[in-house]
Formats: sequence, C-alpha cells, structure tokens
Amino acid sequence: MPTLEWLKKEFHYGYTSGNMVKNSDEIREREERKIGGNYIEIVQKLLVSHIQPNFSVLELGPGRGSWSQVILSLLNRDGKFTTLDFQDVSKWINSVEDGPKVEHFQIDSFDYSFLKNDEFNFFWSFGVLCHNNIDSIYQIFHNIYPKMKKGAILIHQYADWEKLENFGWEKGGVPPAFKEKMDNEIWWPRNNQKAMRAILEGNGYEVLAIDCNLVQRDSIFICKKI
Repeated sequence: MPTLEWLKKEFHYGYTSGNMVKNSDEIREREERKIGGNYIEIVQKLLVSHIQPNFSVLELGPGRGSWSQVILSLLNRDGKFTTLDFQDVSKWINSVEDGPKVEHFQIDSFDYSFLKNDEFNFFWSFGVLCHNNIDSIYQIFHNIYPKMKKGAILIHQYADWEKLENFGWEKGGVPPAFKEKMDNEIWWPRNNQKAMRAILEGNGYEVLAIDCNLVQRDSIFICKKI
C-alpha cells in the first residue's frame, strides 16, 4: 500500500496531529498516547531550539499543518517556509502577518529538481517517513541533499519496528498482522535505526542523533548536511 499512488489518495483529507500550542487538545493527546510522547516537548526541543527567525524551512507532508503553524510562528519576515505534499495544502496552511514568505508545492513524485540548490537551513517532517518504504526514503534524502545549505539541520520522525515491538503494536495503533505481510501490503513499512543511519550516511549526511528518545514507539533522527 505505501506506493506513491496510495500515499496520494490516503491522506487527501489532510492529516492533523492536533493543536501544538493549546494546553489541552483532544486530537493531540490521542496522538501522544499512541506514540508515547509529548508533542509540546518535541516542539521545544526540536523546533524552537533549532529554528532561527530568518531561516528557510522546508516541511515534507504537512497535511493540515499542525507542525507548520509552530514553524511559521518561529520565523520572521526574513524567513521562508516551503512545503512539499501530495495534496494542495494551501487551503489549510496560511501565512501569518509580518511572517515569512510561504510557498506550497503539490508534488507527484520524489523529484525535487524544481527547488533551488543550497536553499534551506532546516528540513522537517513528522508522520511521513513512517508510511514510506525504505527505497522511497532513500530517494527523498538523496534528492533533497543539494537543496540544503551546508550545515543545514534535518529532523524527521520515522518508523522503528524494534521500538514498536517493545512499546506494543496495538498500543501504538499499528496492526500486529503487519508482521506477516510484505511492505507493499501495509501502511507502516519496516524500518529501524540501523537502516535509517545507512540511508543518511550513504547520502553524505552527518548523523547527530539517530534517535532523540523523545517518543517510545518511533525514532526521530537529527542529521546535518556536511
């Protein structure tokens, strides 16, 4: 199922992880229980601490923009926010007053040649790589490499079947029956820290942390373009 065609159709409604700034949000809290983590803590440790106001930030698969709204709030008018999604997210994610330049691209492949080289300081996704096969993940980070500035930071959540096994499949909202199926038949393909590190280092990135240990079900890596 995690083919390009499936990904394009599955999230047509625009996935949301809830509101990241409210003290209490039902959707966010449900997502937090499934992943075993605190999204507000993730915002502080991974977005607030790494994004400077004048950065050019790229987000992959923002959906309705749960994380995008946080990113936009961190950038000033000298910054830039760009999204890549199979859906038209312009109907969900809008610019803020005195905020950064906002640009949305509705894509149909992992070809990012339309983006400028050496353009972005920061690349983010959450809830995206976990639905992609290893081959697709490789393409994403191979093709995005020239688009990142030297020293740019990339932070992404990804599926980690070893952590999922310890956390609990049903608790994590992933069907245990997936263990007996091929990756092209499921929406949570196999991945782990060893495989993710191989992809990143194979494409020339320096891995700063293969897992930030902020959530129990999945891993979140931090890497840098050398």
